[in-house]
Amino acid sequence: MLDLWLNDHRIGLISEKTVGEINSSSLSTLFSRTPQGVVFTPQSNFNEGLALAANVFHQAGFFFQWRKELLDVRDLDTGDVLAQAERGLFRYLGMATRCIYAVGMTEDGRIFMSQRSFTKQVDPGLWDALAAGLIAAGEAPHESLAREIAEEAGLKPGDYSLEDSSWQFTIRRPVEEGWMHEDAFCQKVVVHNTENVHNTDGEVAFIELLEPADVLERIATGIVPWDSAVAFLTAMT
Repeated sequence: MLDLWLNDHRIGLISEKTVGEINSSSLSTLFSRTPQGVVFTPQSNFNEGLALAANVFHQAGFFFQWRKELLDVRDLDTGDVLAQAERGLFRYLGMATRCIYAVGMTEDGRIFMSQRSFTKQVDPGLWDALAAGLIAAGEAPHESLAREIAEEAGLKPGDYSLEDSSWQFTIRRPVEEGWMHEDAFCQKVVVHNTENVHNTDGEVAFIELLEPADVLERIATGIVPWDSAVAFLTAMT
């Protein structure tokens, strides 16, 4: 794997396969191999350069997701936001994303699990947290948390409360599109009005309220994405 640089900022991690695809594209002259890795030098500003790369590489079939959603592109060494780019480009270029997990629970310790829509491009039909999703460009984790809870569980702030317990973990692994580097922000959420829980954005097929032992059984049978499993298991300890 090779470090990917945006001018003098390290932003991602790409494979030799990806390098070969980029070299076969119309943007090959904008990428140069150096002892430090591969350097992308856009002819315009960072946002325009990354938008052009996203369009060219997607049309060439190098990555399949296209969400029309912008995420922040960060310097991997400083954490500074450098630009915004199409969500589908991130795993192809191994750029870091940030996400939230809202682990919904009741006061008596039961746990909500949401079944991902069968039409989702990633992990269709698997069981996830009450609400989970990527942090959008310009968004803080707490803002993303409230938005995802409203969209995926139909809850308003008065319907739930946030426990003091929160934690983070980082995922780094190869995926079909390239390389996944995701920083996860997790929060325990106590739902007071369980009757109000309902999906509003079509990304969840079904929501169930389970005993902890049933959550563990689903994790053991492999029907929970492993990163979501980390969120559940940490919440349950």
